Amino acid sequence: MNANLFAAASPVEVQDCIDACTDLERISEDCAEACLRLHGGDDDVTECFLADLDCVEVCAATNRLLGWRSRSDGPTTQAMLQACREAASVSIAACERMLPGRPHWTSCVPAAHRAIAACTALLEVFEPDAV
Repeated sequence: MNANLFAAASPVEVQDCIDACTDLERISEDCAEACLRLHGGDDDVTECFLADLDCVEVCAATNRLLGWRSRSDGPTTQAMLQACREAASVSIAACERMLPGRPHWTSCVPAAHRAIAACTALLEVFEPDAV
């Protein structure tokens, strides 16, 4: 990948991705805290908690990298965007299992879908045929 392609991304696309990752990071933190408040956690609770924590960390790292806009390390940016999409996908699956009877997780799925879409939009700037 040519690192100069990062310059081809519009500032709006980059900011949309940062905003989507920030929202997902915040919502994932809330969901992880909600998991901790559940008594007698089962495997679904543990899986959701860990997926949420992964999502928090990956979103935070992606935001930091996008915020620097150094354009000097394109492969790292691409890898982080892919990791963010993967963490969001895992979070969706875990949160969907938590939804029945637990309305706190309703915000997780749309936020994760938004982050996936925003990361995908930036990845398409880097390598349109690879996404």
